[in-house]
Amino acid sequence: MRGFHVLSPLSSNSHLPRHFWSPDYTMPKALRFRSTWGVDPMPAYENYKSWLPRLKDLGYAGIEVNLFYLDNLELLRQICDDNDLEITVLILSAGPGASRSRAPGSTPGGHLLFYRDQLQRSKILRPYKIVSPSGSDAWSLEQSVEFYRGTLQVDEELGFKGKVCHETHRSRALFNPYVTVQILTQISKLRITADISHWVLVCERFLDETEEDIALLDQILPHVGHR
Repeated sequence: MRGFHVLSPLSSNSHLPRHFWSPDYTMPKALRFRSTWGVDPMPAYENYKSWLPRLKDLGYAGIEVNLFYLDNLELLRQICDDNDLEITVLILSAGPGASRSRAPGSTPGGHLLFYRDQLQRSKILRPYKIVSPSGSDAWSLEQSVEFYRGTLQVDEELGFKGKVCHETHRSRALFNPYVTVQILTQISKLRITADISHWVLVCERFLDETEEDIALLDQILPHVGHR
């Protein structure tokens, strides 16, 4: 978790929506999902059967899983249902690893077919949210825009409209903030998962050092749907 900011109603000059002041207004809260990265599920998810109840006791709303490495999805969904836990699913638009995201012939159309297949598979998990490190850093801006416009169409066709957030990730199309802004400018409905650490590595600096950096992030943050 990277934290969040809550506007204070005590500010006398705060320009908040009128409904914010209503006695019926409910303040949004952050939901915590535990990554399963590095946690061996073991055959038939035996490890998860003992681990997930502990996560529930710790206040987690659910877990995040990488669909690419999973089988027996029905069983995983059942175990989470038994523990009243949601599932966030990570899917890819090409196989894992930088070499696959920009392999020869790695076109927007090819990535889109892989993306559709992964999204279709994820249906059985009834995901709360879907995170996707997607596209390729080798593409032109036009290719990236073509791909992401295609993902929005696929999302709607498969019943996932508004649920998919594309991750800012090395080797993928959103690999640096400058390219990301150009893509978001052309596709205003695109939602992203903000893993800023990848941009820090690619740009070799923290992104709060100049007014330019801050202005750049101001354009990106309204598109963040998952952190």
